[in-house]
Amino acid sequence: MSKVKESSLWQWLRKGGQMLGDDLHLERVENRAGAGIPDVIGCFNGYTIMLELKTAERPARETTRVAIEIRDSQREWHQSWYNAHGNSFFLVQVGKERFLLPWDEWFGEPVTLADIRRISLTGGSCGQREVLNAMKGY
Repeated sequence: MSKVKESSLWQWLRKGGQMLGDDLHLERVENRAGAGIPDVIGCFNGYTIMLELKTAERPARETTRVAIEIRDSQREWHQSWYNAHGNSFFLVQVGKERFLLPWDEWFGEPVTLADIRRISLTGGSCGQREVLNAMKGY
């Protein structure tokens, strides 16, 4: 299976978020603000959202590492945000499944699909509302 584009993941999130109306504000940043800044910033019922979008091909086995590409500038930004006691997340689509990984549980280390399932705040078949609520409740 080929890798899904990050823009498709953004469209999926944005479409689901539209049903929340004024309770949600999301912006796709994508390097307009500087190196390492997350792809999506927003606010959901007063909670700040800092979200990186990543996609990867699904490996043949659960125990095979998933190729999630993270630039050094992204790693540095998320670590700095974490050091200042901020929460940030990675919405990772692996094949057809979507997972929400909190930076403070993952730190961008190489992971298998089994690891992703263990770390994720959402199940692989999660919907947009589940993703947003998980970030708000973290």
